[in-house]
Amino acid sequence: MQNIYSAKTVKTVLFLVATLAVLFGALNLSAGPGIVFAKGGQDGAALKANPCGDASLKNATFTLDGVHLNLCTPFLPGAFIAADPDNIMQAASAVRWKPFQELSIMAAPFGVKLPSENLPVAASGMAAQYRALLQKDRLAQGGKPQPGPAVILFGKRVVGSVSVVSIQINSPVKKPVLIAEWVVEAGNRLWIVRASREYTEKMTASNEASTAAALFSQLSVSSSNLAQPSTSLQSLENAPATAQNSPPGSADGASINASALPVPAWWDGDCDTNNYYAASGSKKAYPLGAAYQGLEACGPRPGYNEGPDVLVRFFSGAWGAYEWECVELSMRYLYLAYGIAPYSANGKDVVWNYSGDMLSQIGNGVAGAVPAPGDVLSYGPATTYGHTSVVSASSVDANGNGVITVIEQNATANGTETHAVVNWVVQNSIPVSGWLHDPNNPTPTPVWTPTATLTRTPTLTPTWTSTATPTRTPTPTSTRMPTATFTRTPTATPTRTRTPTRTRTPTATSTRTRTATPTRTPTVTRTRTPTRTSTRTPTAAPAKTATPTPTGSLPAQTSTPTTTTTPTLTASPTSTVTGVPPVTVTPAPIIVNAALTPAEGICASSSWYKIAGAGYSGTDIYLTLNTNIQVNSTNSARWTPNLPLDGQYKVETFVAAHNQIIWCSPAMTIGYDTSDARYLVYPGGSLSQTVIIDQKPLNNQWADLGTYRFAAGAGNYVILTDFNTEPQATRTVSFSVLRFTYVGP
Repeated sequence: MQNIYSAKTVKTVLFLVATLAVLFGALNLSAGPGIVFAKGGQDGAALKANPCGDASLKNATFTLDGVHLNLCTPFLPGAFIAADPDNIMQAASAVRWKPFQELSIMAAPFGVKLPSENLPVAASGMAAQYRALLQKDRLAQGGKPQPGPAVILFGKRVVGSVSVVSIQINSPVKKPVLIAEWVVEAGNRLWIVRASREYTEKMTASNEASTAAALFSQLSVSSSNLAQPSTSLQSLENAPATAQNSPPGSADGASINASALPVPAWWDGDCDTNNYYAASGSKKAYPLGAAYQGLEACGPRPGYNEGPDVLVRFFSGAWGAYEWECVELSMRYLYLAYGIAPYSANGKDVVWNYSGDMLSQIGNGVAGAVPAPGDVLSYGPATTYGHTSVVSASSVDANGNGVITVIEQNATANGTETHAVVNWVVQNSIPVSGWLHDPNNPTPTPVWTPTATLTRTPTLTPTWTSTATPTRTPTPTSTRMPTATFTRTPTATPTRTRTPTRTRTPTATSTRTRTATPTRTPTVTRTRTPTRTSTRTPTAAPAKTATPTPTGSLPAQTSTPTTTTTPTLTASPTSTVTGVPPVTVTPAPIIVNAALTPAEGICASSSWYKIAGAGYSGTDIYLTLNTNIQVNSTNSARWTPNLPLDGQYKVETFVAAHNQIIWCSPAMTIGYDTSDARYLVYPGGSLSQTVIIDQKPLNNQWADLGTYRFAAGAGNYVILTDFNTEPQATRTVSFSVLRFTYVGP
């Protein structure tokens, strides 16, 4: 006999059963679900007891690189967070910070190099090499790798490696952490399973293996669709073509229209494309698409094996960085925004290896602290390389819940990603350990005062004049973190001031003068010194001489610029704006109905509860039950406006009033709309912001989703799904119309 259940029926039945189980103490849902909540799909319609077959084991299910994973473990620090399907770093992790515990799984499809690890491009037959290289890294960290417990990974018995290493978890202080790692080949991928636990006073170095065996030996990972194609490789194949292999002189892609930060003096072409082309031997650099205050994310991405690492030094004698790894972007930002010279760090170390006093180091999870635009993040304390990014936007409420957006290199296709913030903790599939924050000026950008109406992104016509040709001899190296032996003496002592007038004087190798066609009236004039020593007192500038001498195999840097000139970016405070006529016709607001997925139908089969005529101007509204398991999300809607003009548009959602409802099957009273409706805004088809709206108190009211720059036409849209963080099947998510109001060019 065939039983057919609706998606929402399954959610509600499971919720009721789980609730009863909690009441009787049969489950510990906070530690790890003993019941699988299934929503929709052919493989999840029936309620199952603990699929691990052992009440002492906790179960977790999620999807990684397109593969559905089922994990059973006695060690589960929290809920798993999995990467977006098209992210190059296909990782999922469950973490607890105090004391530190983490369980993570990473998938490396053949042809991909995991950016967070010191490992080569994945290929068949390389599992043993991966294991040996991971042990080598732990040995370099001061550990003593030894055979660890055997676990079952995709039906194979795999012996792990265990060691205790001292690492920076979420502070500059290193702490001992027990790390067990397993590597297996399955489904045209190499998989790394890693379990980490902060050392306690009860553990000793002599019992590392026995302790790991007690903690992790019953761990197992299985899947029903290992042959599923890689989603991260598919995203690479579907990515738009770039000019990365074109010779210098051809179109360089989108240039920065207006930048608060200066163009890097060591660049030749957008994203240093000409220097990169010469050093890589035919690969051309290009913008990934994301930018923050003039800071561009660039490619080709080494993780996708699109191009090689090319060593670059921001100035003579500087610590080297690799184009286009993640560290290069963060070091470039710190240098251009603050004059902080590059220093030795992998992605996970950028925050904690910083030794200056201009910025503060903040650990993830500190109550009342969230990253602000301009902050620099570090990820993956238990990885071998980790990751780093720069925050470009932050929207977090007074309770510590919201989202941040970052700009990064070598992880995503377009160089940007959004992280949820829950109860003051930044969430990500590679755990964020902390960030660098400027306590005096969270967003280190000048304030421009326009004298006339400007478009949001006016086109500049720069004029470059070079009066000197530097001699630059890069010294490539095969090591991940380049080293050099040098003596560096700052050539100037700038004055750092936090008044509206800033002075930064760079010592550069060329002179560049930019003249803008649309004119801005800046309130600041910036001059900057690459090797400056900044003081915290606006009126005092004591000189300082630094002589760093890193050790390593890299020869001393020998390049010396032949001349020294001063690049300046000038804008006349009395100049006028030309070429941007004022907008004289204001389009009427555009009301857009939701396009539902699945299509509207009977509630029991479509999971849509329709209330006819209850919405704005008599439109219909649709309700669906929430789910807190993202892979089980089935119901969503998209709003796609056809906009008449390019410009800024205010986006609002209408939330209709309605009484409590009796859900269709099984009968169940739902009294409130969700307090965690997550609207995803896509200007031009790229995710810009995730906006969380509390629908519960709204009764026939418009809720503001923000103002965004949209291009004319139908290339922009907003998405809302049934996924949120509230308890399973306890709230309705309300879907109605959206309003797009033109507010200016």
